[in-house]
Amino acid sequence: QAVEKIRAAGGKVVHILQLIEENPRGSRVKIII
Repeated sequence: QAVEKIRAAGGKVVHILQLIEENPRGSRVKIII
């Protein structure tokens, strides 16, 4: 279970980084969401 949580958290981080790359100006709002 712990491994799954770590993988899920890592996926969220990657997703946030992708959002920042796509729209730097809106990155703050997207991270909050």
